[in-house]
Amino acid sequence: MKKPIFGIASVDISDQNASLAIDILYKYCDNQNIDHPTNIHSTKKIILSAPNISGDAKNKYGYSGYLPTVNLNSNKNNGSVLNEFMDRLDLQGSTLDTPLLAGSLAAVKHFGSDDHLMLLVDRCGINSIYYSVFDDFFCFSDRLDLVLMMAKERKVRREGVIEWCHLGIPLPPFTLFENINVLSASKTLDVNLRNFEIKSSRYFDAASMVDKNLHEKLKSKSVLEIENEIETRLDIAVQESLAGANEASILLSGGVDSSTIAAICSRHAKVYAVTVDVEGDSEVEYARRAADHLNIELSICKFGKSEFTNYFVDGVYNLGTPPIVENGIALQYLAAQGYLKKDRLVLDGEGADALFYGSTPLFKFSMVAYLLSEYFPFGGAIAGKVIPSIRNKLNWLGMSQRTAMDRYGLDIMLGARMMEFDELSDRLMKTLAHVDNKYAREVSMLALRELYDYLLPLMLRINAMSTVADTSVILPFMNEKFFHFAQNIPIKHKIRLGLNGRPAPKWILKRLAAKLLPSEIIYRPKCGFGIPGGAWIGDMPEKWIKDSWVQENFNLSSEAFSGWLKRSAGQRDMMYLMGIEVWGRLFDRNDPLETVRNQFLEDKDYSD
Repeated sequence: MKKPIFGIASVDISDQNASLAIDILYKYCDNQNIDHPTNIHSTKKIILSAPNISGDAKNKYGYSGYLPTVNLNSNKNNGSVLNEFMDRLDLQGSTLDTPLLAGSLAAVKHFGSDDHLMLLVDRCGINSIYYSVFDDFFCFSDRLDLVLMMAKERKVRREGVIEWCHLGIPLPPFTLFENINVLSASKTLDVNLRNFEIKSSRYFDAASMVDKNLHEKLKSKSVLEIENEIETRLDIAVQESLAGANEASILLSGGVDSSTIAAICSRHAKVYAVTVDVEGDSEVEYARRAADHLNIELSICKFGKSEFTNYFVDGVYNLGTPPIVENGIALQYLAAQGYLKKDRLVLDGEGADALFYGSTPLFKFSMVAYLLSEYFPFGGAIAGKVIPSIRNKLNWLGMSQRTAMDRYGLDIMLGARMMEFDELSDRLMKTLAHVDNKYAREVSMLALRELYDYLLPLMLRINAMSTVADTSVILPFMNEKFFHFAQNIPIKHKIRLGLNGRPAPKWILKRLAAKLLPSEIIYRPKCGFGIPGGAWIGDMPEKWIKDSWVQENFNLSSEAFSGWLKRSAGQRDMMYLMGIEVWGRLFDRNDPLETVRNQFLEDKDYSD
């Protein structure tokens, strides 16, 4: 596991706080079997511990593409890296055009001359930084538990837990504890250490990638021209991701996105593909076909009920949040079992769905409305009447089926994800005003929203995996220049009406993939890891039922709590509830990881 980013800062750090910070850091490393950091930078104003610079990318950029932190002491390489992008950074908000942020990066810099501390997180949000202002110092870390250890008291924000479980994302402020926040993707934090005034600025905004002029230019290009340009730009994005490395791991699901990245990456480096073989699922067969076609080595990690339950508690601990999907546990298990080599960067195909409109369940009705208006006479008028009616009925049905557990609404019945047309949606719609078709505009807006909300929890899972594996995960589809180009491709090239009468998303990307991959990979049914978390999680331990963190913190009666447990047995809801219970015991009660793990695994039945 990676050595943590951890530090405290003030205009004058007391000896007591300095000793406490060092003791907590060493205790954390001992508990995680990590060597004590040897590069602690300590003054009366800042104590900072971070991973050292190393790896192939050091020769090209002076920083590691594999370790997520740039340390801000007197190290020459570190300083040169920081100067390169700090000089470009406008704290009022601007776009950083540098390959340094093509990977995963978190950086901290202390401006000693004016007592300012600056923190930066990569624009994909793969590396999180938690922070808080205490009585007389500012504390920050990429590990939630380290910040919690520095706090004199902790208070769970119950509404935040509910938001997390309902939406899959925490709504602002991004924290499940009061007075603890997380520096989110593509943002910087400027902290005045004299008065602890904090200014947050965004240096990258997905909405800023909407380019009216480029959109109009691409409208006049042929399908073949756009297809070829996608290939060229994606090839460059992969090369920038590799940063000169001659080998890389690929998380290969056997889908079109990861397989396309694997195909292009194999032109420039030796590829080691890794996939998860879920018990009772046939997904691995597609990964095997893709690997055979590309002639690349494939490692298969078996993952069943036993692996899921045995790693569940560790997965929650590494995430720092209750898990919202099962593959967050599966990916961490894959990393923990050594399928990802230390210091070998990992490439992943995430991001393509948002750019090429592949997440049909997230905006299915808007997509159908667009296709009706585009392909059929009077289709727009039909869509304008029928689609809103269907939406209203489904929303009412979903709301009526929720089971109220208590006055806080902790029912944890996720159902269909609800896209709320809030200020962000309005702002994105205005940004996309140049798109003529109003339904096309809505689809584009929802795709941009996916980058803001869906990718956030996904990045948390990737962050946890990279932490376990002591490596970094890079997303070529999220490369800034490629993102800018792909975002502005006209919708008619991204979605078409298929011969079967159904929407055909990612149309232009699949055209490109057809030159690289067999048809059974390109046109396979879209699906993720089919992990039956509800069926595998089992029952809550009797000890926990009698002393439940959830029941205590959400003021549930014994009758309401036991009734919910019975109704949710074997359902996915049980996994959500178990995740919250584990999270509360680890991060709020501060129970030792080993204790929580052993209690959870008591009397577990691993038979099918």
